[in-house]
Amino acid sequence: MIWFIGESIFSAILNYKLESLKFLVDFFPLQAISNLLKEPFTRLSAIKTAVEQVAQGFDKDYTLQLQDAVTVMGWTVIFVTLSYYLIKRRDL
Repeated sequence: MIWFIGESIFSAILNYKLESLKFLVDFFPLQAISNLLKEPFTRLSAIKTAVEQVAQGFDKDYTLQLQDAVTVMGWTVIFVTLSYYLIKRRDL
């Protein structure tokens, strides 16, 4: 929860003050993980059928971008490595 608050504050500062660095928000850990599955609920068949009945079409792109996958793998390696060294240092 603290990480989410800190990431939200930092991304708001980046969006407000430094418009040219707005792309960095996609590389934050929580944002990178949420980029893996952009809209999870529209993939459900019940929602998809309801939307197709109401709207004309339902075209969503669910492909996984390589940049998102590499970013999440990088953050995973960083967090696992830091956790390992923290546990090793505390002798748990």
